[in-house]
Amino acid sequence: MTAWLFSQLSPQAPGLWLLVSFLALLILLLLWPTLSWRGRRYGLYARWLIAPYLGLLSGGLSPRLMGLSHFDWLVSLSLGLAISFAILGVLLVVRATTLVTQPLEQTPSLISTPREGGRFSIAPYLREAFACGVEEFHWSFLRAATWEILLSLPNPPAYPLYTAVWIGAIIAAVELLVVRHGGSRRLLKLVVIIATTLLFFYTHNFWLCWALHTAAWMILQPVESAPLPRERSLML
Repeated sequence: MTAWLFSQLSPQAPGLWLLVSFLALLILLLLWPTLSWRGRRYGLYARWLIAPYLGLLSGGLSPRLMGLSHFDWLVSLSLGLAISFAILGVLLVVRATTLVTQPLEQTPSLISTPREGGRFSIAPYLREAFACGVEEFHWSFLRAATWEILLSLPNPPAYPLYTAVWIGAIIAAVELLVVRHGGSRRLLKLVVIIATTLLFFYTHNFWLCWALHTAAWMILQPVESAPLPRERSLML
């Protein structure tokens, strides 16, 4: 077992890149009080991207296990789309119910159209899609790294994929508790984690998970106009 632990600290092993990711989170948490809302957001983006990217370059992570390649598009576009539409349908019902039960004066701020300079702008939607993609990339990294670690064990579990995706979901949920502010946003993100975990388990397709992540997040947390300064710390 000792030899196995040391083998995971190689650049060609996923354990090292998980460790790098956790150390980056620790450093970010130490710097958190000194960072602006923009610095916090970019710090999260960097942490979500750098460790998986370096792991892929070094051969420590598998693009196939991350869902980036070598998946079955036929399965993805049949079973995957069916699962996605079912999940989005449930979220739309939940969102509609939430809007109906809220006071009338609160409704416009929840469904406001993104505008920049008084005109409709697609830029906020693109920014949200990018943010969802970066975060989903990190979640796929957690699933894939855990999956590879389980496969490398002397006695791997009977269902390594099933075990790995839910361990990855638990790690992502714990990170939400550590990093994010605002209980409601944590709850919404937890719903998205569960939804994309289910989709990844059945399709192994990161790109579909990104699409579902973006659609689900925009349903649950619609894009609004530029937030007030005191609200910006809750956007992370």
